[in-house]
Amino acid sequence: MGGELAEYIAALVLTGAVAILILRSEHIVRALGRVIDGYEERTPGARPDRPPPPPLPGFSRPIEQIAHDVHRLRWRFRTMPERGVAYAKKVGVRRAYDDALVEACQVLEIVTLLGVLPDGPELDAERARVEELLDAWGFGQADAA
Repeated sequence: MGGELAEYIAALVLTGAVAILILRSEHIVRALGRVIDGYEERTPGARPDRPPPPPLPGFSRPIEQIAHDVHRLRWRFRTMPERGVAYAKKVGVRRAYDDALVEACQVLEIVTLLGVLPDGPELDAERARVEELLDAWGFGQADAA
């Protein structure tokens, strides 16, 4: 008789625990999510919705890859038609090209204002100046890419 009572009490306790888990599952899942997010924030590159950490000072991509990006984006920027293209696409290609130029300038230790000037004639003049400097380094040649 004592064994049956112990089994009954154990089953009752287990059923109550399951009921509590079911009722509190939303809170438990939220708490587990916070724990996982906290771990992922400490793990570089763990979250695909966040950009990877910046490279350590003194390290960058190989210059060949940067030259390839500059050449490819220069072609896209220069051949984009004036009409029939969404404004967002034009701005996106221009910014991507400017970012590639800035990265090349950083690697080659060329001072540039491309990252800080607002859109306008000054930015266009600075872009032309940087393109001229990078062409002297061989970035304008198809072989450089």
